[in-house]
Amino acid sequence: WRLEPEGKRQTRRPHRRLSRQRLARGSEVRRLTSNLPEAVSFVIQEKLENYIDYLDDLGYIDAVLETADFDTLFSVITQMLQSGNKDRILATHLFIGDAMRLYTKYPDSDGNPSTSKICLLFQQKLPDSTVVEALHKNVFSNIYAVRSSTVYTLGRISLKTSIPVLKESFRSSLDNDPLLLPQLLSALVWLGRSHIWKLIEKMASSPHDMTRWAALGCGFLDYFDNPK
Repeated sequence: WRLEPEGKRQTRRPHRRLSRQRLARGSEVRRLTSNLPEAVSFVIQEKLENYIDYLDDLGYIDAVLETADFDTLFSVITQMLQSGNKDRILATHLFIGDAMRLYTKYPDSDGNPSTSKICLLFQQKLPDSTVVEALHKNVFSNIYAVRSSTVYTLGRISLKTSIPVLKESFRSSLDNDPLLLPQLLSALVWLGRSHIWKLIEKMASSPHDMTRWAALGCGFLDYFDNPK
């Protein structure tokens, strides 16, 4: 209520009610802008979290990659992967998967496709960054959605160095995580792992019902022309 001079009615002034989340975000922005490196990290995190609204948008990917140097980018991406927050991790997987596979933009004014040089640089530098180790750790996350998405991402970005990690996960999943086995098989196939039927035979001969059923759900049995 606003008190008016004597003799005038008291009127309720309309006001804008800010959510606690918005107030907290504003406070966070003010705190971070006093520290430039933290502010840049905050901007990158927000862009990664919002990437789900810009899937396959190479212009948006370029904008993220141009926000900071690669050391800073890889540091922030690693922190996102290590956050333990499922939504943050999955959003980061989406960005990594597209940034590692897309590099041709829409046609330029002459009708020719233009290449994103910064995207190509990202693809060249990521395999030697801390991001790979963070991805490998998340293969063994205690959150199923994170494990599954991580395995898919490693296969999608064709990291051959991930094969030993995926094989280790396969061995432990035979007894402990049968639902993850089809995703692991798919990733190993993408990475060029041969003798995939030997892995399927291990699943089919498992003493655990769920593991044997997972062998039927892996999709490779649809290739009826295969002698197996």
